[in-house]
Amino acid sequence: MRPLPRLRAAFPLLASVALACGGGATRADAGADAGRPLRPDSGADAGADAGPDAGPDAGPDAGPPDAGAWEGGDAGPSGCLILGQLESPAAANPDNPCQVCDPRRSTTGWSLAPDGQGCGAGQLCLGGACTLACGIGGQFYDAGALEPSAPCEACQPAQSTTTWTRLPTGSACGPRSICSAGLCLVGCDVGGVVVDAGELDVGNPCAACDPSRSTSAWSALTDGTACGPGTFCFQGACVDGCVADGGGPACGCASGVQTCGGAPVDTCVEDLHCGSCAATCQAPQGCFGGACVIPAPMPTSRYLASAVLGTDGRIYVLGGANTAGAPLGAVETFDPRANVWATAPSLELPRYAMLAAVEPSGAIDALGGYSGSATQVYLESSVEQLAPGGSWAYLAASPEYFANSTAAVGPGGAFYFPGGTNSVQGLGSRVFTYAPGTQTWGLGPDLAIATAWPGVSAQADGTIYVLGGTPDYASPLGVIQRLSPGASSWADAGSLLAPRCKLGAATDRAGNIYVVGGDTCRSAGFLLLDLTEAVSPDAGTVTVRATLPNAATQLACVTGREGRIYCVGGWDGYQAQNFLQIYDAPLDYWVP
Repeated sequence: MRPLPRLRAAFPLLASVALACGGGATRADAGADAGRPLRPDSGADAGADAGPDAGPDAGPDAGPPDAGAWEGGDAGPSGCLILGQLESPAAANPDNPCQVCDPRRSTTGWSLAPDGQGCGAGQLCLGGACTLACGIGGQFYDAGALEPSAPCEACQPAQSTTTWTRLPTGSACGPRSICSAGLCLVGCDVGGVVVDAGELDVGNPCAACDPSRSTSAWSALTDGTACGPGTFCFQGACVDGCVADGGGPACGCASGVQTCGGAPVDTCVEDLHCGSCAATCQAPQGCFGGACVIPAPMPTSRYLASAVLGTDGRIYVLGGANTAGAPLGAVETFDPRANVWATAPSLELPRYAMLAAVEPSGAIDALGGYSGSATQVYLESSVEQLAPGGSWAYLAASPEYFANSTAAVGPGGAFYFPGGTNSVQGLGSRVFTYAPGTQTWGLGPDLAIATAWPGVSAQADGTIYVLGGTPDYASPLGVIQRLSPGASSWADAGSLLAPRCKLGAATDRAGNIYVVGGDTCRSAGFLLLDLTEAVSPDAGTVTVRATLPNAATQLACVTGREGRIYCVGGWDGYQAQNFLQIYDAPLDYWVP
């Protein structure tokens, strides 16, 4: 049973399939209605007057409102005649509650309601538009704006439109800082417990609170850190020492970690030390299961799928669409250490263009997207979760319907869903947030530039990057937008070398973001891209890297535990594909 009804797409199949390049067979984008804008045009709906009553023109009165709505009386006209309909004083425009009949300003058109007048749950009129905002101390603030002198209080219209609301413990309040009982401090909120910077995890001597890397989870100590007699830390775990290149017991892939050149490595998946310290893989082969091979492709061909790294080290590929455009429920996993694909429990609801993220508990969440069939799709608000060792089950649905973006884990461990398509704006600038621990939804700062089908990536400190996409479903974006922890707005962080949409994006251990594939997003004659770009936020540079072996759009990319970039599936211009393409950033080559 579905927990909530689906929203039948008012704009058909926004997650379009790709067109072929050149004169080959094509599969046309199904089109996209941008939906109603969040704010009405400043020029007016039919029947609104552009100023004081000077004639039959009908635009909203941009002049300042009187000190209150018209209440009748002995003097003045008794209503407004708008498009042949007599409206009573103070009556609201049925199409816009922020336009009213005020005969003192116009008797032939709607006038703007006073700024700050309520127009719905958590909404105020501002400039004639019904907006999620707060009116505090004579000033108006957008939803999510922080109190200037108290960064642990914010405008949360769902709670109050007239006062600041205290942010939950764990919310970001500045670089490396979180809120705790209304105070802003440097530390981490791990599983609802606030710990000081540098404090070790009592259950794991190889993990500690490092707010420069994460304020919502334990961070792994540096590989090689001693964690006990004869043991050291490796990828956040305390493992037995094993020195294959300088004495000690012999080691192979079965034992996993070896010390090669003084550094611990996992020889099961390390291209530079595959199976042993002396063995290096050469392109196009990679290290899987301790051998230099080309791994098997994904069992199911799909595009518009989602991919996440499970806490068990496996790559999970969720849903997507087949060549006919029908949503898929299949979930498959790839284990790089064993070089094995396996089947996981299927989604309760087949869907594509969804957003997916992994909770600290290891549970995987699938949110939004499109369901239905190849001929009729539904924009989704449903949320389902795969618990470790369990099956998928529905959680509370989102208050909005959304798709066509990618999830990122931001400050405080909250999931961020920037841009894409939503049921309020169509192609949107809204940024939805989701706190997995409490299953509560909120809004972050709107994107500076609305975009759908972007690449989305997060840094260890919670900084989120939105790369490329499309502002209109018909042309590509190259802009890179950045939201820093505690910031109230997105900043311009440069541009891609090749504007693109429907791309894959993933971040390596050093914080470099790799932008992969996609297309030029043009409704007629668009091009598939095989270009890989490396965005280095610290250096402020964008460089070209090794070419993607199989050009694809609408693919999904995720970083593996060992640091390689895994890109799966996609559309090649003719059909859905089962590509498994893996990038080794230090060696700069792809395994096809």
